[in-house]
Amino acid sequence: MRSFGFQHSALSSRDEEQYFDLREILFDDGEKRKIMTQNVNGPCPLIAITNGLVLGDRFSFNRDEFEVSLTRVSDSLSEMIRFLGSKNLRGDSKEIVDDKVESALLALRKCSKGLDVNMRFGRVDNFEFTHTLALFDILEIKLIHGWIPDERTLSLISNRTYNEISAYVTQESDDSRSVKEWLDLNPTQLTMEGLEKLKCSLRDGEVAVLFRNNHFSTITKYNGTLFTLVSDCGFKSIDGIVFESLVDVNQSSSFFTNGRFEEVNANGRVKQNRTEESATNSSNSNHISWAEDLEKLQMRRDERERREGQKEEERRAR
Repeated sequence: MRSFGFQHSALSSRDEEQYFDLREILFDDGEKRKIMTQNVNGPCPLIAITNGLVLGDRFSFNRDEFEVSLTRVSDSLSEMIRFLGSKNLRGDSKEIVDDKVESALLALRKCSKGLDVNMRFGRVDNFEFTHTLALFDILEIKLIHGWIPDERTLSLISNRTYNEISAYVTQESDDSRSVKEWLDLNPTQLTMEGLEKLKCSLRDGEVAVLFRNNHFSTITKYNGTLFTLVSDCGFKSIDGIVFESLVDVNQSSSFFTNGRFEEVNANGRVKQNRTEESATNSSNSNHISWAEDLEKLQMRRDERERREGQKEEERRAR
């Protein structure tokens, strides 16, 4: 498949444009790649999609650039969407292709403000069909979530969307109260059932976009373990921290790895084995620093999710 490079173009006034730092990582295949970093107010859908394409070796930034504008990324992705539409690899009719391309471009234009997706609870890849899904479809990158209920709760939810469930739980009935209790018990929008289904839905090395708590992130699987790409700008100076494991619901057992999926300590260096750590008396200090870094990342994540949730409520109120 054609890989889209990032072309130089005339820069807009910085006062009129939003810029994002680029970060160079050494990926598992031994190649250096540049990814977009996420600040608190950054457009996480656009960043997650772009970085997913980068990890899939289908999109690249210039080697000599260390920041990129929102407009330039959007323009490059628009070109990619039109190109993929013109190839029509699925043999759809021209009308269907044109409609899909237009829907994808519309969703791309909305990426800077956030995308409105409405999940269904039965499968990790089940969302209400909107023009937003055309963006992921034409770029051939999965959109998935891990908010999967147990069988009993799923039988009560049936095929309802999240928006429909939000209205349903306001009703006075035993079933609606049971569903509300399940929602309250799973506020992270991730369950153990969801984790298992996420692992089953991705092949080793496959890259997708995970939707969770009104946030989009780039996710992949390596040797059966799920990892999310660490795109937070607070970590851009630590070269060795590239991925964070996704192994439990609350991420209390999470660990960071480099681009080769080797576990690293707080300064980004590959962790020593336990014998070596004991010999150097470094395990306690590493653990403290590690906990502090995870706490900082969680605080930034919580603040980002709070702002994105606020934006989501404002969009729905309009």
